[in-house]
This record gives sequence, structure tokens and C-alpha cells, in this order.
Amino acid sequence: MLTETNQLTGDRSKFTWSRILVVVLVLLIAAVCLAPFDVVISKALQTGFLPGDLQKVFHLSEIFAHGFGVLMILLGIWVLFPEKQKYIPRVAMLAAFSGLTAQCIKMFIVRQRPGDFVGQWEKATSTWSGFIDHFALNTDNNLQSFPSGHTATAVGLAVGLTYVFPRGKYLFTGLAILASLQRIVGNAHWTSDVLSGAAVALLVSCLLMQDYGLGRFCNRLESKPVSDQAATGSGSPPTDTTESSKTANRLSAKSK
Repeated sequence: MLTETNQLTGDRSKFTWSRILVVVLVLLIAAVCLAPFDVVISKALQTGFLPGDLQKVFHLSEIFAHGFGVLMILLGIWVLFPEKQKYIPRVAMLAAFSGLTAQCIKMFIVRQRPGDFVGQWEKATSTWSGFIDHFALNTDNNLQSFPSGHTATAVGLAVGLTYVFPRGKYLFTGLAILASLQRIVGNAHWTSDVLSGAAVALLVSCLLMQDYGLGRFCNRLESKPVSDQAATGSGSPPTDTTESSKTANRLSAKSK
């Protein structure tokens, strides 16, 4: 069996509730503290405020938080890293369930998006409309600002990729931050929406890293040994180099 080159792959020791809850608490406190300044921040970062090239960087970074981008990344892992294919289900769940959880929360909380106030920021005295009434679901996209689903997806994906490729943790974190900032710069979400979306993703991610429920299912998949053929990505079975060398030595001896 081919030993995986990165021994840290699949390490769940850092995903403990005590660690994650501290980060989540910090994010939620920051969201509450910055909520009164949401309008000021969004107004300052509206599209015309940033240079054209920087605007494009933020715009393109949305792909890291989009379903198509997630799919392409998972496909890349499948094709380029056959020995890590067993981690794909967990990465997919981390991204998908983080985004879906945020989407479910949106349906119970009504908040207008910053885009509704562009050009008339003086009317954005209150962006909250509270919780829904009479158990109806909020299906109006313009009123589904809280929390940010794209941010939750990006953070969940970053956690999953860091789990599989630990050396890229700063790269994945940076991409998640860019994708999150794009939601603010693009007037799709308020700053507090983005911070809350990240908190949701971390809670979901920690849940999927435990040894119960779907986490246990993923653990069982990942505990299966990787065959030499899958690990090398070869379409043919690996050759026995020891036997080949013995044959070569016999032929050499006969020729003498």
C-alpha cells in the first residue's frame, strides 16, 4: 500500500467543540458589535469606491462560494489526487450543509439586502424586519440577507480543503475571506450577515468532524485502505519490482 505523502490529511484533532465554539463566539460578538455600522460599511464599500482591478478580484472570488466552483474543485480532487478521493464526501458535505443551513435560517428571519438601498442610504435606518409571522416562510430573496449563504459555503469548503490539504490552510482561508468580502462589496450582504454566515459554517463543520451521525459515516469511508492502483492513479496494476529485478539478474547471468 502506498503511504500518503501528507500524514496530516484526515486529522480531526483540531475540530473540537471547545476550540470551534470560541471562534464562533468571537464571530457572533463581532457581528453584534458591527451591526450598527452595517450601513456605513456598505456605503463606503459600494462598487464605485474600489479600483476597477480590485473590483474584478472580488467579483471573481465569488466562484469559491458558488456551487459550480465547489463542484469543479471536487472534480479536480477526484482527477488529480486519486489517493484522496475518499475525502470527497466529507468536503462536499461541509460546503453543501453549511450553505443549506444558512439558507434555512434565512427563511425564518427577514432582513433587506444592501442592494435595496444603493443610492438612497438615508432610508436604511433599519434593515431588520424581525422574524416571520404566522409560521410562513420567507421566500423573497430580497429579504433573505441574514445570514450569508455564500459565506457559509465558502467557509465550509475552506474547512474541508484544509482537512484534506493541511499545507494549504492559509490559501483556503484567504479564498474564503475574499469570497466573503465579495458579498459585502457587491451589496449582497451586510457585514454582520457575513460574520454570522461564517459562524454557522464553523458549527456545521465541527458537527461533521465528530464520530457520530454523518461524521461517523465519513470516518468509515476514510478509514478504508487506499489500493496501490488508486493511490498511483494508474490504470494498470502495480508491478512487482522485486520480482522484475530477480528476472533481470537471471537473464544477465545467462548472457555471461
